[in-house]
Amino acid sequence: GVTITIAAGSLTGTATVTAVNDTVYEPGANETVIVDIDTVTNGTESGIQQRTTDIVDNDAAPSVTLTVDDTSITEAAPETATFTATLSNASSQAVTVNLLYSGTATLTNDYTRSGVTITIAAGSLTGTATVTAVNDTVYEPGAAETVIVDIDTITNGTESGTQQQTTNIVDNDAAPSVTLTVDDISITEAAPETATFTATLSNASSQAVTVNLLYSGTATLTNDYTRSGVTITIAAGSLTGTATVTAVNDTVYEPGANETVIVDIDTVTNGTESGIQQRTTDIVDNDAAPSVTLTVDDTSITEAAPETATFTATLSNASSQAVTVNLL
Repeated sequence: GVTITIAAGSLTGTATVTAVNDTVYEPGANETVIVDIDTVTNGTESGIQQRTTDIVDNDAAPSVTLTVDDTSITEAAPETATFTATLSNASSQAVTVNLLYSGTATLTNDYTRSGVTITIAAGSLTGTATVTAVNDTVYEPGAAETVIVDIDTITNGTESGTQQQTTNIVDNDAAPSVTLTVDDISITEAAPETATFTATLSNASSQAVTVNLLYSGTATLTNDYTRSGVTITIAAGSLTGTATVTAVNDTVYEPGANETVIVDIDTVTNGTESGIQQRTTDIVDNDAAPSVTLTVDDTSITEAAPETATFTATLSNASSQAVTVNLL
């Protein structure tokens, strides 16, 4: 109690203080109980009377375990995993748990986190950190990406063995579809000009996407045009890749309809073709119709033998059509 009663005729009376056997870790100096005489009835205090007893703690520093409430979260929503640090017993001091993150998932691109520290308030037993999936549009095939959380260091406590927890991030994005466009549907031999064919993904992928092309049309490779290749590779994380067709500035007269280069998507690796993708560019001829000169190899032939003179018609430049020279 807070009062000592000394019976009439007696000289002493007592009050007691009993330590509580709690489970709270109380480091540092012992806690004290200081007792003073406040007032006395039917007597007087002899000067200033004060006595102290220390309470010695018998509890160990808390050990920390780590758990996670969800070992698999999806990008849809998106979902959150909560990592909980739990003390074996409370402490009179705040306990700081420093975390170490690893795994195949990338911070910011694949997930966000509440922080790298869990602080457990004095007197409390638990504290938390969260990992939230990022609902991106990147196709990420294969095994789910992982976020691994370890306890790195602890202030005012100890790690209970080795504590490590993992949550997987499940992708919700479809494989990208590919469309094909061309920046110029008509290129001329002059210069010569180039048409760029661009393959575009509907959404990015964590893997490179390979677009295999099929060329056709009335134009002939090497004679009429050159090409950068038969494959477009779109790097992981990118949305586009290109192939080019460049007209050959020949000297051949090519009348009639323009020659064509038709480009189709043949197959796609790590993606799909969006319907049927086909683009065409025309090659416009810049050569004039050939002019004809006539020569003879012998301006005088004799009847003996008899001899022959050869008349040769020569074009100023070749033609894709036969040229007929009528003589008079």
